Amino acid sequence: MSGTKGKILFLILNFYLTAHAQEFTFKPSLVTSLNIGASFQNAGQQQTLALTPSVTKTYTSNNPTSTLPTGELFVGIRNSLPANLDAQLGLAFSATGNAMLSGNIWDDGDPAFNNYTYQYTVGHIALGLKGKITGDWDFPIMPWLSASIAIGFNNACNFSNTPTIPQALASPNFANSTTTTFSYAIGAGAQYKFNPHWQFGVGYEFSDWGASQLGAVPGGTAPGLSLSHLFTHSVLLNITYLLEIF
Repeated sequence: MSGTKGKILFLILNFYLTAHAQEFTFKPSLVTSLNIGASFQNAGQQQTLALTPSVTKTYTSNNPTSTLPTGELFVGIRNSLPANLDAQLGLAFSATGNAMLSGNIWDDGDPAFNNYTYQYTVGHIALGLKGKITGDWDFPIMPWLSASIAIGFNNACNFSNTPTIPQALASPNFANSTTTTFSYAIGAGAQYKFNPHWQFGVGYEFSDWGASQLGAVPGGTAPGLSLSHLFTHSVLLNITYLLEIF
C-alpha cells in the first residue's frame, strides 16, 4: 500500500514539475529566520536494568509533562517556484531546555519494594538541513510547511534518587552521558509579510529528538536509563529577514 502511495505522489510531483518547468527561474535571495517559543513533552518508559550481576532494579515512569524554552536559527537561500510558491533551504541550529523525567524505583524489580523515587533531565541541541515551502498568493498572510533532518546531541544528566522509607540504603546515581543521534522535525504555520524584507509568523512543530542514555552507575556493568525517542510539540514565533543577492 505504501508503495502505491509513493508512486501516486511521484506522478503528482512529476506532473507539477513538467507543467511548470518553463516557469522556474533560479534567482535566489538570502534568508535568515529566528524561531523562539515553548516545547512540551511527557516522555518516559518503564525499564528493568541489571546494574551489576547481583543488583536488578525496575524504573517506572511518571510521564511528567515538561514545558521547555526552545529556539532555532536558520540561514539559507530562498527562491520562487511556479504556482506562487516560495522555497527555502538551509542550515538550522536548534537548542531546547532540559526535559524532566521522573518515576519510582523497585528494588529487585518487585513493586512491593517501591523504595525510591528518581529524576533526571535530557537537554537537546541539533544542527541540520531544513526546508520550507511558503504559499505567496498576494495575501498578507502566507501559509507554510517545513521539514528538517539533523544530527542531534542529547545530554542525559543530573540523575538523582531519593529513598521513600527510612530503611532504604543510599543508591548510586547514573553518570551523565551525551548521545549523538538522528533527529527530525515537521511543522506548519503562517507568516505575515510586513514588507519585502521582513516577515513575522507563528507555527507548530513536531520533533523527535532521537535517542538518549545515561551512563553506568559507579562500578556498574551496564549503561543507565535510555530512550529510543523523545517527542516534543512546540509553538513557535518567528521573525524572518530576506535579502536579495541578484
